[in-house]
Amino acid sequence: MKNKPFVIIDVETTGSDPLRDRIIEIALIRTDGGGEFSSMVNPSRTLPQFISALTGIADHDLRDAPSFDEIAPEVADLLEGAVFVAHNARFDYAFVRNEFKRLGISFSAPTLCTVRLSRKLYPKYRKHGLDSIIERNGLSVDQRHRALDDAKVVEAFLEIAREEKGEDAYSAALAQLLKMPSIPSGVAEKMVKDLPAAPGVYLFYGERGEVLYVGKSINIRDRVLSHFAGDHGSSKEMALCRQVTSVEARRTAGELSALLMESQLVKELSPIYNRRLRTRKKSVIASLEMTEEGYETVRCTVTDGSGPDMEGVIAEFRTRRQAEEEIYLLAKAYELCPKLLGIEKGKGACFSHQLKRCRGACIGLEDPESYNRRFREAFSIRSTDTWPFSSPVLVTEGGEDGTGVAFAVDRWRILASIEFEKDGSFNLQDTEYPFDYDTCRILRGFLIKPNDSVTVRPLLPRELSSLLGEGLSA
Repeated sequence: MKNKPFVIIDVETTGSDPLRDRIIEIALIRTDGGGEFSSMVNPSRTLPQFISALTGIADHDLRDAPSFDEIAPEVADLLEGAVFVAHNARFDYAFVRNEFKRLGISFSAPTLCTVRLSRKLYPKYRKHGLDSIIERNGLSVDQRHRALDDAKVVEAFLEIAREEKGEDAYSAALAQLLKMPSIPSGVAEKMVKDLPAAPGVYLFYGERGEVLYVGKSINIRDRVLSHFAGDHGSSKEMALCRQVTSVEARRTAGELSALLMESQLVKELSPIYNRRLRTRKKSVIASLEMTEEGYETVRCTVTDGSGPDMEGVIAEFRTRRQAEEEIYLLAKAYELCPKLLGIEKGKGACFSHQLKRCRGACIGLEDPESYNRRFREAFSIRSTDTWPFSSPVLVTEGGEDGTGVAFAVDRWRILASIEFEKDGSFNLQDTEYPFDYDTCRILRGFLIKPNDSVTVRPLLPRELSSLLGEGLSA
């Protein structure tokens, strides 16, 4: 890495998404005397008005410009064997890499971000954008937001930094940055270094302190770095990493408690990049009921899990629509009556009976015992009532340092959580885990299949009473 030449690069683009947008201008300056190259690039699309206003480039300027595939050989030759250097290098690197990828060319190179270099060498300054560097060094620029002029600013900054800081300090900073994994320019290097290589939850924050994303991992540091390393291949990751300015880690005893904490925090904080979990604050439960004629059926209700009585719950769904669709499929597969299940209305026999998909329970042709046997078989395949224990249980997850957490669970609902210390003492927590779709799904994943990361034992009635009353002592 020490003897690799630098290629300073700047690109102007049709937008900020490297997967959808395209390069409209590119400039490369090779610092080992290998020359420089700049060119407009025809993106084969109309420019957004704000891009034209920012760069001064208009559609007619690009009409006769070469496409990227026409200039790709020259760009690749200049980049060969060099360190990719740019101001906010992740942005330029993502665009160049994806332009090559569209041509079936695999491109990778070590990168150096001069925003991060400026932060490291000039920590007394608050701003490190290209405009700030131009201002504080008295540099002159013919056309800002044009590829070659911006690349020449970066070249000038490197020369100034080497002269002001001295060769030893300058080279040491370069070596350290080139060894570090790719990190967004807005995130402090020490913040990432201090992340624990342990289970837990991590939170990405934006410039105004807003929570952008909540995630979980059995190794927080590795997972956070994987976000940063992969942002060039995903528009979501790219957008997220452009906005993140700080990362918070919250350690847990293991994967189970990390999953539960992630689910709870997403619902509580509603981060904009957690679309999958954040809307599941309520769910639909199907409760077992009996008709006057003795046929078993279900009643679906929306719940936030706060109700104290969960007796008779045989299934849970994310939405009422999902509940209706799945119950319909169960009725069809097991020849159950849609009218008895509440998904068809009207008098007389149901439509499925006319199609010979219902054995006539709706008009008394099938006896309840036979019908109920199939009903129980149908709902057993996804029932929350298939609790695999004869009593509530204590699910314990221990950390390597002797601390840990335990959850009192009954019929997929967490009744209480307890943290324990190395000396064996317990501390009852106030945390509330609602009976919702995600909590149920997480618990099933750890309790139905053998899992070495947790231990499970029955809870005696007096123990459960103690937990739900005055707490548990050592």
